[in-house]
Amino acid sequence: DRNIISYSRLSSNTTAGVFMTGGSTASNTVTGNQVRSSGNYGVWINGASAVANRVVGNNLNGNNSGQWGLLLADADKNTVSNNTVRGYARSGVSITAVATSNTIIANTIVSNGSNGVSLNGVGVDDNRIVGNGIDGKYWQDHGVNVQGGDGNLVTNNVFSRLTADGVLLAAGADTNRVVGNIFTNNRRGIVATNCGAPGAPSGLRIAANSMFGGTNAIVLHRVSDAGGYVSGNTARNGLASGFGDVSAARFSKGITFTNNIVSNYAAGAGFMANDSTNIRIDGNRTYAATWGVGISQSVGCVASNNLSLCSNGGFHVDRSRSIRVVGNI
Repeated sequence: DRNIISYSRLSSNTTAGVFMTGGSTASNTVTGNQVRSSGNYGVWINGASAVANRVVGNNLNGNNSGQWGLLLADADKNTVSNNTVRGYARSGVSITAVATSNTIIANTIVSNGSNGVSLNGVGVDDNRIVGNGIDGKYWQDHGVNVQGGDGNLVTNNVFSRLTADGVLLAAGADTNRVVGNIFTNNRRGIVATNCGAPGAPSGLRIAANSMFGGTNAIVLHRVSDAGGYVSGNTARNGLASGFGDVSAARFSKGITFTNNIVSNYAAGAGFMANDSTNIRIDGNRTYAATWGVGISQSVGCVASNNLSLCSNGGFHVDRSRSIRVVGNI
């Protein structure tokens, strides 16, 4: 415990530049190191006893040969801050194996193969991803990828030039919050897929994000969430794909879209409910899209919005029933 590893040059190690495991591995500090071209991990912190460690101000460079920049496995309450992590084949930072309550803050994460930050597995809960700059440079797939974890917070990050999604929530990643981030020129902004139990409020929150460019701003696919909401987001200057759904709920149930603004998506709808039930699209604004709101093969959707300069009309309703269109401008 309470060891300091600082200002060292660590390169071409077979497994990891820094490896902490076994016994009581708590309250150590890794700071100011240059870690380059390690076989699998730049820094690996492992085990339930690996608690309250600090990884601060290091330069981790996989040189396109290492797999993970930093791995927290079954490790709780650690802080990773102000590091530069680049050039790893899989993830810049990976949190896995029931690792909880970790904070990933103010890091620069650039050009890693699959993910900037990965939270992988049931029990990877209550982690905070805050204030990071994640730039894929059109090579990295996802900014933050949450697979199965709950109660995680993704906030105040900047996501840019990612080939897939800024944030991906999948495989039962239910009670997570994505709040106050900036997305620029990613393929898609936020995607949630296969989340939530039918009829159970799972607490999905997507709020106050700003999105520029890309194809789809927010996509919900097979999300059942009686209490979920998408609120206060802005999306502009995108080129929609497929049907052109900018904020889309596909095969989903019980989500509310409210107080969002979508502008200059000339190839698609501002808001789209597709094969969905009880999607509420209420109090939003769409400006300069093909349709303001599109509803297809859905039931019980409610819309009350401000829709303007939509080239094919404010509403497009197709093969749907029990749709209420009330109080729109």
